[in-house]
Amino acid sequence: DLALWSSASSENPVYYVQYAHARLSALARNAAELGLAADTAHPDLLTHEKEGALIRNIGEFSRVLDTAASLREPHRVSRYLEDLA
Repeated sequence: DLALWSSASSENPVYYVQYAHARLSALARNAAELGLAADTAHPDLLTHEKEGALIRNIGEFSRVLDTAASLREPHRVSRYLEDLA
């Protein structure tokens, strides 16, 4: 559906992934302004089950990328990013 793919809503998977990227970029920028760095992670602060699941999901990226490349199925990467978003 062309109308769906050109819409700027969460129903459009491309827009949804782009929105997630923009939010993460803003979080990284705000963290940098506060002097926080990714190398100073404190996993003990993760208290919610979904936080751990998100970290594990992010850790799967290289495996998803390798699988998509070896099977020549690039849609696996876009599906992974959509699920992650």
